Amino acid sequence: MPSRATRDRVLVLLPWLALPVMAGLLLDVRASLPARIAVHFGVDGRPDRWVSPEVFVATSLGLLVLLLGVF
Repeated sequence: MPSRATRDRVLVLLPWLALPVMAGLLLDVRASLPARIAVHFGVDGRPDRWVSPEVFVATSLGLLVLLLGVF
């Protein structure tokens, strides 16, 4: 049975493995994304803010890094 320190290291590193996996998946589907992606919706349910696929990918990865750093 692994020691507690080993288990703790694995539990800390495991979420960070999501970063390259997510980057690979986003870069893989980037070409199939539409030219404009709705990222904010009004109260009526209609999109009112749009971004390019590049901004969407960069923002998604940036948010993941921020969340991993905070947690």
